[in-house]
Amino acid sequence: MIFDRLRIVFFLLAFGFVLILVGVPHCLLAKSPPVQSVELPVPAQGLSVSLWAGDNMLSNPTGMAIDSRGRIWIAEGLNYRLWAKQNSQFKRVPQADRIKILEDTNHDGKADKVTVFAENIFPMPQGLAIQEIWDEGKIVGTKVYVGSGSDLLVIEDTNGDDKADKRSVLLTGFRGVDSDHGLHGMTLGPDGKLYFTVGDGRYGTDRKERAKGFTFDVTDKSGRRLQNNKDGTTLRVNRNGTQFELLSTGQRNNYETSVNSFGNVFTSDNDDDGNRGCRMIWVMNGAHYGYKNPNSNHHWAEELPGNVPKLVGTGNGAPSGILVYEGDIFPKQYHGAVIQVDAGTHQVNVHPLERQGAAFRSDYQVLLKGNDEKFRPVDAAVAPDGSVYVCDWYDSSVGGNRFTDQSSGRVYRVFPKNAKLKKTGSQFDTVAHLIEALKSCNLTTRVAARDVLVQKKATARDAVMQLFKQGKLHERARALYVLSELPQTGQKDVIAALKDAAPQIRELAIRILANDASRNGVVSPESAKSPPPAAAVLLDELLPLVNDTDAGVRRELILALRYVKDTRAKNAIKQLAFFAKGNDRYYLEAVRLAMKDWESKSIGKFFDELAQFTQQKRRSSFTAKTELTLPPYVPVSTNDAFRHIGDPLPKEQIDDAFQVQRLIGLAWVLERSEAIPALKKLLGRYSRPDVIRGVDIVLERMANPHAATLLTEQFAQVKSNERRRAILRLLGRHLGQKWKEVRDEKEMASVFKLAMNNEDLRVQAIKTIAACRAQGFDSQLMKLAVDEKQELSTRIAAMEALGRLKYQPATKIAAKIVQEVKGKQHAGAFAQSALLVMLNLGGKKAASQVQKIITDKQYPFDFRKRALQVTIMNYQGAKQVLALARNKKLSATLFSESQFLLHHHPDRRIRLLALKELPLPKSSKGKPLPDINDILALTGNVKSGEGIFHSTQKLACASCHRVQGKGHWVGPDLSSIGTKYGKRELLFHIFNPSSAINYNYVTYSIVTENGLVLNGLIADENQDRIILKTALGERIEIAKTDIDFKKAENLSIMPDNLVDTMTTQNLSDLVAYLSTLRKPVSAARRFYVLGPFAKNSVKLPSKINIKQKIKTTTGTHLQWQAIQTGRDNHLDLSSLLGTKPGKELICLLSVSVSKKQLAKLVIVSFNEIRTLQINGKNVTPTEKTKRSQHIQTSTYEVELSSGSNHLAVKLASGAEKAGLMATLISEGNETIRFDKK
Repeated sequence: MIFDRLRIVFFLLAFGFVLILVGVPHCLLAKSPPVQSVELPVPAQGLSVSLWAGDNMLSNPTGMAIDSRGRIWIAEGLNYRLWAKQNSQFKRVPQADRIKILEDTNHDGKADKVTVFAENIFPMPQGLAIQEIWDEGKIVGTKVYVGSGSDLLVIEDTNGDDKADKRSVLLTGFRGVDSDHGLHGMTLGPDGKLYFTVGDGRYGTDRKERAKGFTFDVTDKSGRRLQNNKDGTTLRVNRNGTQFELLSTGQRNNYETSVNSFGNVFTSDNDDDGNRGCRMIWVMNGAHYGYKNPNSNHHWAEELPGNVPKLVGTGNGAPSGILVYEGDIFPKQYHGAVIQVDAGTHQVNVHPLERQGAAFRSDYQVLLKGNDEKFRPVDAAVAPDGSVYVCDWYDSSVGGNRFTDQSSGRVYRVFPKNAKLKKTGSQFDTVAHLIEALKSCNLTTRVAARDVLVQKKATARDAVMQLFKQGKLHERARALYVLSELPQTGQKDVIAALKDAAPQIRELAIRILANDASRNGVVSPESAKSPPPAAAVLLDELLPLVNDTDAGVRRELILALRYVKDTRAKNAIKQLAFFAKGNDRYYLEAVRLAMKDWESKSIGKFFDELAQFTQQKRRSSFTAKTELTLPPYVPVSTNDAFRHIGDPLPKEQIDDAFQVQRLIGLAWVLERSEAIPALKKLLGRYSRPDVIRGVDIVLERMANPHAATLLTEQFAQVKSNERRRAILRLLGRHLGQKWKEVRDEKEMASVFKLAMNNEDLRVQAIKTIAACRAQGFDSQLMKLAVDEKQELSTRIAAMEALGRLKYQPATKIAAKIVQEVKGKQHAGAFAQSALLVMLNLGGKKAASQVQKIITDKQYPFDFRKRALQVTIMNYQGAKQVLALARNKKLSATLFSESQFLLHHHPDRRIRLLALKELPLPKSSKGKPLPDINDILALTGNVKSGEGIFHSTQKLACASCHRVQGKGHWVGPDLSSIGTKYGKRELLFHIFNPSSAINYNYVTYSIVTENGLVLNGLIADENQDRIILKTALGERIEIAKTDIDFKKAENLSIMPDNLVDTMTTQNLSDLVAYLSTLRKPVSAARRFYVLGPFAKNSVKLPSKINIKQKIKTTTGTHLQWQAIQTGRDNHLDLSSLLGTKPGKELICLLSVSVSKKQLAKLVIVSFNEIRTLQINGKNVTPTEKTKRSQHIQTSTYEVELSSGSNHLAVKLASGAEKAGLMATLISEGNETIRFDKK
């Protein structure tokens, strides 16, 4: 009997294998239960989880949906990235890439039936939305909307037998083919439209087409053509393929979108590894979300107007599926919440929503957490009974354009303990049953009910109206959508809803009546975007809501009126703008969308009216205790920062404070120079530091040079060196480009002369002159450079400025300084700056002289090392150094240095030459590359792997990467890399470093006007200059006016030959260590700085208020100033501290740690830390000093306690470079936050 059973099992397995390969029958009744995972994921408190389906029923699920009968539809992607054969270990499985229907026929909580609905959807299907077609209470067919390559497909069952018999293309022309950065994320909205997403397309097989400028170029069924440029988008279209519209742009890889019953759209957005930038956004019609903004040092550019901030930052990971839970069997905190699936972090997150101002605020909780490293949830859906089902890709890898398994998949069911589940299945035969179906928490059920109710027209109105009047709030919203579709009465019913007591209903009524996305994006022909806006004929009904008490209602009205040309609409928008509180970022962004392009006269009049209060002679109500909120109004100190539910809200302002805040906010968000007169009036009335800081933030965003003129007037009026230094920094950033028109005016020259004659301002003045190419200061700079009585930082700044100004007489001076170094023990930073000036200005002759210095032992070692470093920056120089090394002309230490630089060189040609002509020692004894499976078979030693990572060897990982604050900041931070990648995938990326390059770590080759070739990563960039970071971590500032050619390379800066120097056991140990790295880290992006001041002239107060000035022992009053770090998180303090001993300054950080967390702060400083306080108490940090190149840095570790940690660090001058970096390390899974307020 046992053998008979075994024969049957073997027969079924063999037959099942044929089914997978050939797919002949469409239905298979599974005889075995789901295969249990190694470990069930852990649900949140009060919830239960069970395995509903396993490997015997599905594999590689990419998306899911649940129908009205509780059956689960799965899209399978077995042939992921096999269009271009990118996964060489796998072969394409014929007839795979299916849509399956899974069912539990005996109601025992486990799937037991599989039906293949459709197959051979190649490239693999992504995204899944299902539409049931009912007639006379019976289902007669199903339409499935799915993305496949460049096509949005409709796959139909036309006769209700669960077998697809029709396939058509709804839309085509999407980029990102055969990747997860293309077309995906389908869902149906309460308005009956199809919503979906398109990623940035950068990894598709059609990269060349995408490089021409568009992530999609689509013509819909009505002839309307729509395009978008190189970023991710959220989109919608009618189900018949007409009215294709772009809702929002500026996303990266927004895998899926969701729509709640009020028409609010929420999208998940996937980010590069190491940036901690994954997010969930609320989609505002027409908004941009900040991806790849060249003017920002922040990942999503949320500190800049015109980029709508996220609702939630989730850190590192790979967010995919998303839904809004509108059931009622889960605990109350889940009702109306967004559930976001994250394959990268092995978890499903829940984000409660709280209506706040013009939008929402949210939070970050975990619904389901997997401890099995292969648990890779990719999508979720709500069943008719209120349970949440999660499908699991089940793979050691996710993202990075890879996978490692073609045969696994899971579906889990999550439900409350002891919950009374609702009956599965709805009836669609009577109006009463349809109303009940419309109430369902299951999307497919309520969309089907909506469709049938709309078909019934007037006969359904009374029942739908009753639901609108008496139902729960979200049920009322669904009813209003149905009412709007009914002929004759639809518009009247929605207009009546404009007076509803619930603001959510009033907002929805505006959205239904007047939402207009037809003009977003590049639209053609012109007739496709020129129909009159819907609001144009409804002004009498809409305009009474101008004075609505709810900010969300007013925001929706702004968006509805923005395209209406009527004068009444324009006046209404202006009145709505007057309601702006000045700290509601979402409201301000809506105003920007409506007013940004108004003609100059109207904008000027608008700001004149806003500034009228500054001319009133009454006493101001704006007191010293008033807390003014300044742009950007949302936390931006880290990529994952966001405003949490429960965070203190900015205090509501009244009278003058409200008007000041409103004027600053609107001037900032509109970026219009017509606001400058109003800002001048504001400065004339108030000298408060926060008002001045606010005006500076506004002026920096303006392209008009009159902004610079106002700053020069301020410079002449104020006496504070701190204020003057801040003005010089602003001028230095923009006088070279957008404010260039006033650069050479006499008022500007007066500013520079005054600053150059002030010892405390001189370094900043020199840097500003150099940055903007100001004329007439060459001779003064020459004198400062050669004056040995000047502070070293002044001389260095002057020498570097002469090089940037291309002042040819400086070549002889630089050469003389270089010559004088001969015979000295140490060259120093000044001589090294002269070396670079000589190389930049002296042409080929100077280049030849610098190369000779490398081998001339009469020069000190640090100088020869520097000569080698600057020579190797360009291709020809690198070849010369390679020849010196090959011919054994270098000392042992310089030979080692050259090996490191050449093997890390950004130009792959040099790396290949180094690999051939200057091979590194092979500890693997020259054997072929080890097999990955052999490495995985070994037991890795974590401690040994940590030692390999942080070793001092030439190609050690820590020479480019950081882990928990230790290492170098050249490549991505790897502190949580083990969360996303399993050991196999870690090995793949070590073996293939260029397979998936984070866009923030793309190598650039730059050729300057004088022929210097530089290679590295862009560490910082604005409109005027680029800071390039070399493989050594060195920062080189290049004016954009000096750049002749700039090209992005498609190869990683990570050495190709890394594994050549390692044994199989070394690699096993290394990946064992990397797989343990799961701690969230955050880098500080903004500090508050006080100083500089004379040594010991300021004592750190026990309580610090950044709005209050600090008095020094010499009687000077100092003001705190906010300073942003660069894109690489480095805070440059060189213009403040200088190199001369005797000065100090204080840097301030605020860190919030939850009660459940343990955390520490790692500070890497170029300067001595004199004092460190936390919450007013002195602490002694753990210090570890390291030498990095020729620069001395110190690393300090500080343990943090739960609650608020206000850290004040007093730094001393005297170092050749000045600056610091700060990294927060969480000992748990929660993100730690900078700047709680």
